[in-house]
Amino acid sequence: MIEIKNLTKVYGNGAKRIHALQQIDLEIHEGMFGLLGPNGAGKTTTIKMLAGLIEQDSGSISFPAFKRRPRRRPAPNSCRSNTRDRTRRRSTSSPGASMLA
Repeated sequence: MIEIKNLTKVYGNGAKRIHALQQIDLEIHEGMFGLLGPNGAGKTTTIKMLAGLIEQDSGSISFPAFKRRPRRRPAPNSCRSNTRDRTRRRSTSSPGASMLA
C-alpha cells in the first residue's frame, strides 16, 4: 500500500507560480492502479514524486507495507563491478570530453 497525505508541489515563483498539486490525499492498495485526468492535473508530477525523481514541497508519501532491511555487504569475491577501480582519462577527440577506462 502507498499512502499520500497533503501532498503539494508548486513550480516557479512570484507571479508565475503553478500549483501542480494542492493537498492531495490518496491511498493506493495492492493490485493494478492508474491515474486518469485531464492535461495539467498533476498525474506525472505525482508519479515522479512516488519514484523519488522530484521532491514534494509539503505533505508525505509513505510505503507502510515496505519494511526496510539492513543493507548487506556484497561477498568479498562478488562479480559486481567496482567503480572505484575505474580511472578517468581525457579524450583527445574533443576538448573537455572524458571517459571512464
